[in-house]
Amino acid sequence: MLSILFFGQLRERLKTDQLSVDLTTLGNKPTVQALRVHLAKSGELWQELLNSGNCLVAVNQTMATDETVLTSHDEVALFPPVTGG
Repeated sequence: MLSILFFGQLRERLKTDQLSVDLTTLGNKPTVQALRVHLAKSGELWQELLNSGNCLVAVNQTMATDETVLTSHDEVALFPPVTGG
């Protein structure tokens, strides 16, 4: 099972701070992109917020790309882009 954590505005707007996802639901090649597609099926708001331009991803506390391959027991964090100042 993947542990999916939501932070910032994503957590507030999706009204959840974490989910568990069975790796097998992501197909033969479980990637961050496959996870985005799977989660986007939860509704229009999910689709909008999980768009790659609106959402950054870290896997096991390391920044990830859509091509990053996921394995069972990974921790995936989803959060909005942030700016520093």
